Order: sequence, then structure tokens, then C-alpha cells
Amino acid sequence: MTSDPEQSLHERIRAAADELVLLERLRAVVTERIRLSLDARAAIDLAVGALMVRHGCEAPAAVARLASTASSRSATMPEIAAEVLATIR
Repeated sequence: MTSDPEQSLHERIRAAADELVLLERLRAVVTERIRLSLDARAAIDLAVGALMVRHGCEAPAAVARLASTASSRSATMPEIAAEVLATIR
């Protein structure tokens, strides 16, 4: 039979191990969300460049066109950016 201090130590160790597992899962989720955000940003940047060439406009106007299209179609900017990029590939 273990004494109270030993049992308390084991409980704290188990709790710390459980917390470590949760933190690792959180790290994986955050890492994936960051990766997806960076991918989306890259697609948007490429689409803005394509729109600048296609319409002979500056970056702010191309971004506005992308945002306006996304809004009017209830889509996200990355979704519209993917459509723009699909037309040039």
C-alpha cells in the first residue's frame, strides 16, 4: 500500500502526462491551422498578381475585386483565389 504523499505524487504525474497529451494535440491543431492559413495567403497573393495582369490594375484594386467577388458569392477569398488560379494553370 502506498502512502498519501506517494499517491499524491503519482496522481500529479498522471495529471501532468494527460496535460502533455492535450498540449501535443493542441500543438498539432495550431500547426495545421497555420499551414492552411499560409497556403491560403499564398493563393490569394498569386491570384492578386494574376488579376493585376489580367485587368491592368494595382494590387489594392485586385484585392478589392477578389474580396467583392467572394462577398457577392458568399465564398471565401481563398476559394475565389483558387478559381482565379485554376483559369491560368
